[in-house]
Amino acid sequence: MESDQVFEDYNMYNYGDVIRLETDWYEKNGFPFKRGSCYKVKYQYFDWVITDRGSFSIEDVKKV
Repeated sequence: MESDQVFEDYNMYNYGDVIRLETDWYEKNGFPFKRGSCYKVKYQYFDWVITDRGSFSIEDVKKV
């Protein structure tokens, strides 16, 4: 797989998208983010989604 293709596979979220947290980050990582909370995406950096409230793995979130 070419490096461009890998980046396209990870680039699922864009600025302004709303995502819902699918895991309970408070128990998993010690942060006060609860399952079902929604956040606005600022940008995505490889497999991390940076939001207005925190950073999450793409495995832990889903687009609303």
